Amino acid sequence: MFLKSELSSIWKSLTSRIPWQVVTILGVSLGVTGLVVSAKSWGWWEMGELAVYDQSVRWKSPVEPDPRLLIVAITEDDLNLQKAWPLPDRTIAKIIQKLTDANAKVIGLDMFRANPVEPGHAELVKIWERNDLIIPGCHHRNLKNPGIAGPPGIPPQQLGFVDVLIDRDSIVRRALLFMSRDPKSPCTSETSLALQLAQEYLHRQHQLNGEFDSKQQFQIDTAHFRSISSTDGGYQDAEQGGYQILLNYRSPNAVAQIVSIADLLNNRVAPKSIEGRIVLIGSTASSLKDVFLTPYSAGKAADATMPGVILHAQITSQILSAVLDKQPLWWFIPDWLEGIWIGSWCLTGSLLAWYVRHPARLLVAASGAAILLVGGFAIAFAHAGWIPLVSPFVGLVASSIGVLGLTSYHTQQRQQDMESLVSDREQAIAELQLLLSQTAPPVAPIPLVLPPALPLTELPVTTITSTTALDPNITVPYQQHPIKPEQTPLPIGVMTPNYLLDGRYQTDSTLGAGGFGVTYLARDTKRPGKPQCVIKQLVPARRDANFVNLARRLFNTEAEILSKLGHHPQIPHLLAYFEHQREFYLVQEFIDGTPLDRELGGATERWSEEQVLDLLRQLLPVLGFIHSQHVIHRDIKPGNIIRDRERGKLVLIDFGAVKEIQPQPDEHNWTIAIGTRGYTPPEQYAGQPNYTSDIYALGSIAIEVLTKTHPRDLPVNETTGNLIWRDRVTISPALAQVLAKMVAYHFRDRYQSATAVLMDLP
Repeated sequence: MFLKSELSSIWKSLTSRIPWQVVTILGVSLGVTGLVVSAKSWGWWEMGELAVYDQSVRWKSPVEPDPRLLIVAITEDDLNLQKAWPLPDRTIAKIIQKLTDANAKVIGLDMFRANPVEPGHAELVKIWERNDLIIPGCHHRNLKNPGIAGPPGIPPQQLGFVDVLIDRDSIVRRALLFMSRDPKSPCTSETSLALQLAQEYLHRQHQLNGEFDSKQQFQIDTAHFRSISSTDGGYQDAEQGGYQILLNYRSPNAVAQIVSIADLLNNRVAPKSIEGRIVLIGSTASSLKDVFLTPYSAGKAADATMPGVILHAQITSQILSAVLDKQPLWWFIPDWLEGIWIGSWCLTGSLLAWYVRHPARLLVAASGAAILLVGGFAIAFAHAGWIPLVSPFVGLVASSIGVLGLTSYHTQQRQQDMESLVSDREQAIAELQLLLSQTAPPVAPIPLVLPPALPLTELPVTTITSTTALDPNITVPYQQHPIKPEQTPLPIGVMTPNYLLDGRYQTDSTLGAGGFGVTYLARDTKRPGKPQCVIKQLVPARRDANFVNLARRLFNTEAEILSKLGHHPQIPHLLAYFEHQREFYLVQEFIDGTPLDRELGGATERWSEEQVLDLLRQLLPVLGFIHSQHVIHRDIKPGNIIRDRERGKLVLIDFGAVKEIQPQPDEHNWTIAIGTRGYTPPEQYAGQPNYTSDIYALGSIAIEVLTKTHPRDLPVNETTGNLIWRDRVTISPALAQVLAKMVAYHFRDRYQSATAVLMDLP
């Protein structure tokens, strides 16, 4: 029980400090990787991987016929001429005699001669007795076939078995080089016909012999023919029978020059086409049904099947090319590396989904990643490597969908929470308005008295997003700590020099004061290096219970909105928020920079069009971000824009209605004033702000810096209500049209989103 609670505590601690995006990306990536790898081990992707292999084999351009091979084919025309099957031994003897007379290097017989076929058996036996370059074929015993022996009197070392490995979909992709002999099998050879021919040729022509190395891997010279395992390439629990390699097909039907028996017997084959070559004799007649399905079978109709003699020629050519031409043999990555390969593509899909998020753009990005995956496979395949393709592709797609789904769900939940908080905030504001309209303030506003010991400073004010006291990624409501004995309660609106608020925030100086309260520059004594921060002390001017309760509700709601707003490099961070002695405190990140109103006050010239475009291009994405979170700034003005001294970026500060819990008098009664005259559009004055209200305020600032005239001092068209300003500055018609639409009097005539403004900027 103790261990369980400890593990739970550790998990909560980790998840509270690691951003949810990281947890989602890693969790989905690892989960999908586990599922895909498990599915691969269960053989779910095997047929897909084999189909990819087939397509890749067909994609490879056919190469020239192997000049070391010749195929003597028994065609349908030959059968019609001979009018017999099996061919008589005399015909076989004549064929072999023709080949030996032409100095064939070695002759392979892909047909069975276990029993005499008269006439001519004695002639054939004499040829076999005086020639050791003839290698007949035999067939091992299996469940469907009792096996076929080699010709009588031929020693086992001169035989070659013709057994073929067929995959579950009936396609031949592997070649057997060796297999153990069943004692009951009539075939006595443990070496394949193709390998026997290749070894005999290499020994006679180049004095090269095959052997097994210390790892029991077969090699000839420098070529190592590593036996594939049951999990190599696309295989999973593939049939294990003997020593097998993956076939590297040379071409669908042009692996070697092919001549017919009739051409050979009638001297229509030039002797130089035979001299020094490996000659395979076998049937290509479709009526004899010695054919197999290959990766080419899904291509042209002419390649639907491959005769057995051509299949054995493919294997022989592959062995010769590996030894003499240094053609690479197939290689495979180990299982552990396959897991990493699949996992990396799952992580890629997760990262793409987290970064892109938009379904249509994600489809494009995932398609690009898939192209890279296929390209990597193609490059490896071109160099005789077979790496998984289907399983990482499934992982890429599944992880993308998983992260996109979780992100969408999380975003939807955040939006619902944000909408609920915004609704609560608007209701609190409305109730404050109603309270002020129905009742006169029982107590006059309490003036703020600044302690002389705290000097005013010219440092700028900053503001809000989210973190905790220890972790800059999470904002949490303040938990009240008891006041230490050495500290006395604060007077209303005043913090004494070096006062330690909440036992951690030590005041340094006063940044400013206004209708909302006092702003202090302080240090966080519980963080390494005691970094500077800003404390906003928000003091309700009315102390009656109803007003304070509504102010508290508005404060908490607004602070929660800001804490959920997320992170943006051009929005300061909210570090903490709490209530103390009926006063409200926001602890915020300190931004070292110059407010835009101070820049404008010290400027002697109007801004250029390029400067205005830079202003808009920097701040419109920030508006787009906060609007996407269902938040309206409400008070965009030069004093709430700071140019960060370190980065040179414009930072947007002072969000929302929370600072305005001070009631403001008008001619008739008290109201909750939110906004600044000149930058606030009419619908916001009416208590109905929307996203276009922020766009109006930013457009007003752009006009101000262009004209060097405060918006409240600009004349207004009495008919439309729009500002008259275009006669005061010379700018491009495109920018003028954009600004005019941003500050249209009626919000329906303005841009409805910050993105739309960005798209229209010249």
